[in-house]
Amino acid sequence: MKLQVVLLALLLGLFSPIIVQGQATLENSSRPIPICGTGENLQRVFSSDPERERNYLDAQHIPEHKTVDQHIDAQQAFVLPVVFHIIHDYGAENISDAQVFDALRVLNEDFRKQNADTSLVDPDFVNLVSDSRIQFQLASVDPNGYCTSGIERIPSTRTYMADDLSKLNYWPRNKYINIWVVQSLANGAAAYAYLPGTASLASTDGILVRASHVGSIGASNPYNARTLTHEMGHFLNLWHTWGLSNGPGILCGDDNVADTPDTQGWTYCELANNDVCTGGVKENVQNFMEYSYCFLMFTEGQCERMRQALFSSVGERDQLLINAPSLLTDQFLLCAPVADFMPKNNVLICAGQYVNFQDASWNGIPSQWAWNFAGGMPASSTNASQFVQYLNPGVHAVSLMSANASGSSTITRAMAVVVLPAQSNYHSGYTENFEDTTRFHTECYSDSLSASENEFVITNTAASSGTYSVMVANGVWMLNEYAEMILPPVDLASMNAPVFSFKMAFGRDAFPCIDSLFVYASIDCGQTWIKRYSRFGDNLATAIPFQAGFVPTASEWRLENVSLNANISSSSHVLFKFKFVGKGGSNLYIDDINIVSPSGISSSNASEFFTIAPNPAAEQLVLHIGLVQKQSMTIELLDLAGRQIALLMQGEMEAGNHTVNLLAGQMPRSGIYFVRLIASDGTVMTQKVVIE
Repeated sequence: MKLQVVLLALLLGLFSPIIVQGQATLENSSRPIPICGTGENLQRVFSSDPERERNYLDAQHIPEHKTVDQHIDAQQAFVLPVVFHIIHDYGAENISDAQVFDALRVLNEDFRKQNADTSLVDPDFVNLVSDSRIQFQLASVDPNGYCTSGIERIPSTRTYMADDLSKLNYWPRNKYINIWVVQSLANGAAAYAYLPGTASLASTDGILVRASHVGSIGASNPYNARTLTHEMGHFLNLWHTWGLSNGPGILCGDDNVADTPDTQGWTYCELANNDVCTGGVKENVQNFMEYSYCFLMFTEGQCERMRQALFSSVGERDQLLINAPSLLTDQFLLCAPVADFMPKNNVLICAGQYVNFQDASWNGIPSQWAWNFAGGMPASSTNASQFVQYLNPGVHAVSLMSANASGSSTITRAMAVVVLPAQSNYHSGYTENFEDTTRFHTECYSDSLSASENEFVITNTAASSGTYSVMVANGVWMLNEYAEMILPPVDLASMNAPVFSFKMAFGRDAFPCIDSLFVYASIDCGQTWIKRYSRFGDNLATAIPFQAGFVPTASEWRLENVSLNANISSSSHVLFKFKFVGKGGSNLYIDDINIVSPSGISSSNASEFFTIAPNPAAEQLVLHIGLVQKQSMTIELLDLAGRQIALLMQGEMEAGNHTVNLLAGQMPRSGIYFVRLIASDGTVMTQKVVIE
């Protein structure tokens, strides 16, 4: 077949919804996962770089079945060095070495025609099934010349919604095939690769794949095991069997390989009535470059095309064979371990609780361990894992040295464990205006779970009251990352009808704003968190238009209330956590946190009624009071601490209905207040009021 591509114009159809429907694997949900995002990525690259598109297409005009090198033995195997970069957050995506070994087994069996299921190939294609003579081996020498297992582990939150920015610690593509393993992909696919010469940067050239589609064991399964085979085909210049011109199941297409029939592409395994494009000619539904999930084979033409890629300078694929001998060894090498341990940093517990630390060293198998647990019992250990108890509140460091006969390494985490008081610090309420900066640093815990390391910090740049507040310096560097602040434990059970409020100011993005702020509560010492407050996007913003480096004025602060349910209000040990998720907006500020109980509340006498309207109020506040008998009345306005800030009325009231008006000029600044009514018969009634 001849090359039939108008690539950029027609790639728009490459990932139509029909692909998603047929190309799914269900992983703990019913959401389908398309196998491949290569076409989508190619469209993005070529749209921004037409010259790269032209160069790639020019390189495709090569004779098919061309002899790569007349001096090469027809049985020679081409061995290529591979490195797996496991990008993980200490979850299931941190796949085992065994799962990587299994993935290589599947990959090599498929490329060498050693997969047992070739016996299931449709009889019309049995004679076309071919051994590519290409195989893959984990590198044994890293870019710096040191011993490596060919598997490295990189803790990073970029494992989630991964894209080219998640391709951390790239090894030179002229020596290694880089495979990055992550938890999920931003484009929703299982994996994607770059065809030779199509990567905008050498440092992104390679394969990005979900942990759930690597090999057939562990976090993956046999159904997903051929994803790497498919993507490695792309890396070595194979197209989907229907070409690059449309999505499967839409139009008949061509992959520039002579012995693969024209096909529409298949999202299910139809082996009988599949002569859609050419009557009487079956389509190669079982091809590894299909979407059928019954793929079993490469054709001889495809194998020749991949070998041609290995002898082409496009994308430096030819350098892989040249450099391979110096990067591979036939014998097992025991490398020195790279120390690491679980759980990850910033483990939150209360005094008296235990943490189970476990060795997670990689690169080499350790035979010796030396732990140091600052503030822990025991303070040290030589075991591979160790339960440690912490009795004293504070932030505690943990270090681990792991070693074997080839060497050792040490890792220290200064903030490995955060121990909070087992007993509440506050029993009659908690207020924080951040004016006492020492108290904030000793009682509150602020953490950044982000590559930018931005977190809640004390600032005197702006404040709702006084001089200080806390802020998160937010911008494009916080995209998809977050910061947290945990308050000291509060005893709400000792308080009467506690209420929670705070002041905040936020500068929205210039584009649709999707930053968010949450407040969570925990009554089990941080083991589980219950969401009690959330604001998103434009509803979070207190200032318009967008201001980079936002600093609020006095009018750009807003009072917020946090809902407390019965379980929380009745707990004697409650933690509250603020969590801000950055999406590219501007700065966030928090001030005047109040968790208090209004003073003097008692049950109202059935013979009286007391209401306030409107509530919240802005211009006028009206109190409605009904009395069944004459009373001496005192009506006060209280702040959140129960202090009187205004005497609204004092004197006798006759039986009947009464109205007390509070006009705008008499009203306090915005905030939460209480109106308390005290009657001469001993009745005390209190109503909360919000002034906007």
